Amino acid sequence: MMMDSYPLIKRFVRIHRQAIGHVSTLLLCGICLCCISRVNVYAQRALRHSFGKKEQLTIGMKGGMQVWLRHLETNPGTLSNDKEASVINDASIRRYRLKFYGEWDKRTRVTVQFGNNNFRFHPKNHTTPVLLDAYIEYEVHRAFAFGLGKNAWTGLSRYSAPSTFSPLALDINFMAIPFVNIHDDFLRRYGAYAKGKVAVLDYRFSMSRPKKYPKASAPKKGKGTWTESAKGWQYSTYLKYDFWEQEPNRSPFHPGTYLGKKRVFNIGAGYLFEAESTQSLKGGDTLFHDARSVAIDMFMELPTPSATAFTGYVAYIHHDFGPGFIRNIGGNDPSTRSNDKVSFNGKGNRAPIVGTGHSLYLQAAYLKRFGDTTGHDKTLQAFIMVNGSSWEALDDMMLLYEAGCHYYLKGQWSKLSLVYQNRPIYYTRESLIKAEDRKGFFTLQYQFKIG
Repeated sequence: MMMDSYPLIKRFVRIHRQAIGHVSTLLLCGICLCCISRVNVYAQRALRHSFGKKEQLTIGMKGGMQVWLRHLETNPGTLSNDKEASVINDASIRRYRLKFYGEWDKRTRVTVQFGNNNFRFHPKNHTTPVLLDAYIEYEVHRAFAFGLGKNAWTGLSRYSAPSTFSPLALDINFMAIPFVNIHDDFLRRYGAYAKGKVAVLDYRFSMSRPKKYPKASAPKKGKGTWTESAKGWQYSTYLKYDFWEQEPNRSPFHPGTYLGKKRVFNIGAGYLFEAESTQSLKGGDTLFHDARSVAIDMFMELPTPSATAFTGYVAYIHHDFGPGFIRNIGGNDPSTRSNDKVSFNGKGNRAPIVGTGHSLYLQAAYLKRFGDTTGHDKTLQAFIMVNGSSWEALDDMMLLYEAGCHYYLKGQWSKLSLVYQNRPIYYTRESLIKAEDRKGFFTLQYQFKIG
């Protein structure tokens, strides 16, 4: 009987395949929405517990994940699985994190965090969790605390230590983290730091050992390139002045928005130095160049009585990484390789984000909160981002812009984002490197956090 009915079942599925697909999609969406509604209730609760009669020991856990769906116009010459691809549609896990922490007597704190980035259909994915943070901190006084281990307490600017789960734009500002995954590991380094608050002044100072970079290329004539091993320590600092409410400094990471729940205005300045970070050729001799960066920035979030808020950020950064230094970066690049002779950008979604020269970075956002009688609090936030850079190696300005909207189902614990980003495409014409085209991508993101 079962054998007789099997061909009929196959024929029914073949004829009604499209309808079955639509029903399955609707059913899956319904299940996801039900799960999200339950997640919204429990995800924001702190996962922590205290031990002992005086609760001297407290341990806790936090975590999060960001999932991307993307339609990407790739740089000319891009290959995906060894086939030329002018457009890539992909799904990926942009990042996930799992953080554990412990506290003793409110002075000693231990932080251990695991995670990884960029899981997608790429055949060379590395799915093993990476130890991101592992450090101990002791607070002597509100004005002075110090820590030791693998950490992200770096200086230069606000977004040199960005909060990846509360950004204002879709992703982090790569221009403010020039060494990412070259002489550091996901922004983290092994070293020591000091931080504190003195009245309305907030400061941090970091010294760390640069990571070895085994993929460093041979030095080039008149053009700075990375060295395999930087000499000595990397030093960075960041100082900011809080005019209105003071921001907490328990975490090294600065948020891009408080969703209108804090009234914040501050101005900051920072410096970064790493000895013999790049190299170049001159007359057959190899010259080594120190990396120096300075930054000035300003951040503001202004809530209003009508359940709205304005957020703004502006930063000026000057990098000096040796003559003609330039670095192409593409976040979550889905391509496998490229024909480098086609465009100067390289493969995928890369653009010249870091270089020797000057850069100006701007963000602005408008937030509107929609409440109802059941106590649910949905929030909509529209934003724009513009990054304009004048790099020594390029003959045209690098102008990258982004616009999008975040829909917060429950703050940063449950968030949907729809974003479009546009970048310039550069070509080498004789001795000139000029922008002659532009490409972009759309990204739909869902973010989930716990703790």
